[in-house]
Amino acid sequence: MRSVWLIAVHGFIQHVTSRPFLLGVMLPMFYLLFVGWVPNASQSQLALLGGTVRHFAVLDETGQAVSAIDAALELDRQSRGFYALSEYAKDHADEDRLRKARPDLARLLIDGDPDSPAQLAEITAMGGSIAAFIELRPYLQKGAPPFTEPAGRFFRINLPPELPTAKDFATAAKPYLSAEKLVTGTFGPVQLWAIL
Repeated sequence: MRSVWLIAVHGFIQHVTSRPFLLGVMLPMFYLLFVGWVPNASQSQLALLGGTVRHFAVLDETGQAVSAIDAALELDRQSRGFYALSEYAKDHADEDRLRKARPDLARLLIDGDPDSPAQLAEITAMGGSIAAFIELRPYLQKGAPPFTEPAGRFFRINLPPELPTAKDFATAAKPYLSAEKLVTGTFGPVQLWAIL
């Protein structure tokens, strides 16, 4: 009986350590890891660019909504830039040198509140987050990575010309909103995300 167990254990070890068995066990695990990692990697790359970019059009018969929407988009872009620059300054600025040479800039970027409308107005008056970064640059730690201003999340584009005069607006807009038809964006054809 003992020899039967020895033969069985020997056969099991020989089978388990064979290349086909190991490949059969390991390949599905690598496949699952790869399938799980690739979407996350592409999403993280998208997050580095500022998240999902959405294009929308505005049907504005009064002519007043477009300017208010454009102002809100610019405020969102400036706010996100100020928040990113504030975090960047906290991580990469030499605080002592910055506080001695530029206490006003240290107050805004190190001690400031990125959610404060008054401080956002100060950064905007300086020329935005890129202009503030240029003033911050002499006070960065050695080897600090470059600052990248977050890209806009929403872009207003012109409404396709046939939509405002369409008899059935919902039916005419459906191919654009379902990406059957693309519209011209700033850098080429894009999918229309919404019509306001």
